[in-house]
Amino acid sequence: MSYGAVRVPLLAVGCVAFAAAVGCGNGDEPEWRGSGSAPPAAPRRVNLDEPALGLLPPSYGHVGVVVRERRVVVPAPFDARLLERFVQPGDEVRQGQPVARFDSESVDRSLAVALAAVTEAEAALRVAQVEVEQATGRHERRQGRPDLFSAEQLAEIEAEVEVSRARRESAEAQLAATQTAAEQARAEAAKATLRAPLDGVVDQVYGSPGMYDTRGAPVVAIEAGEWHVRFAAPPEATVGLSSGAAITVTFEDHEPVLGFVIYASPELDPRTLLHTFEALLCSDELPAGTPVHVLAVPQLAEGEPALDCPGSPEE
Repeated sequence: MSYGAVRVPLLAVGCVAFAAAVGCGNGDEPEWRGSGSAPPAAPRRVNLDEPALGLLPPSYGHVGVVVRERRVVVPAPFDARLLERFVQPGDEVRQGQPVARFDSESVDRSLAVALAAVTEAEAALRVAQVEVEQATGRHERRQGRPDLFSAEQLAEIEAEVEVSRARRESAEAQLAATQTAAEQARAEAAKATLRAPLDGVVDQVYGSPGMYDTRGAPVVAIEAGEWHVRFAAPPEATVGLSSGAAITVTFEDHEPVLGFVIYASPELDPRTLLHTFEALLCSDELPAGTPVHVLAVPQLAEGEPALDCPGSPEE
């Protein structure tokens, strides 16, 4: 086949492609003629009910989880048997409210021993105080009659006064030490009634009454603060997800919720090869632990009001 025979079809295909690119020959699309600049972009409104465009694909299926800002696990105060638990998941609690009670027999014994030591130390201090008073009295009497006592006898009574004072100081120190130990034992015994460390909602309980817990074992988990969502995304889907970027969170049984990124990890997690994120959600009441889908909100067109919610990050 000759070169001339191929040239005509190629030119025809090129014309068709060029016509499609510039919109010529299509009466349904307005013709745009410019001097090299791009056509003006039509403003886009944000609709939280529709999947986001551009930043995360509509098919993005990574699941985030709704959490509270803070989650505190209240541990067992000492090795003991759990006698009662006063709360269940979902219960609201106030700071200082009892949430569980442990068997306090062992710590009660320790407290009794500590209080007995305080009583003994108090008695020892009273004895030392009497010795000081007696030695001081003898010293004053001898000083008043120097002609009746030799210099050696006067020196002996002065030494006796110093020794009695030293014994009193030792007794005072011993009493302070036993009082401190008693306060610690009293505080330990008070821990038998486990109390909420903050206002919040019970998220989880561990074990059951009758079980033996070791010191530090989890008993109750309490969540508090604002609602957040934690999620992860691959590198190719993180464009625009910097701190302060808007997102939407979709639920199965809840209206979509607007949120703002408050943390974006700068590096990939070596185990998952994903970037991790945390976002503040614009809602006061959400189901904790709920798996959700996280979508990025398209950037607003120029002149559109910025999205905001109470407590959103300041620019």
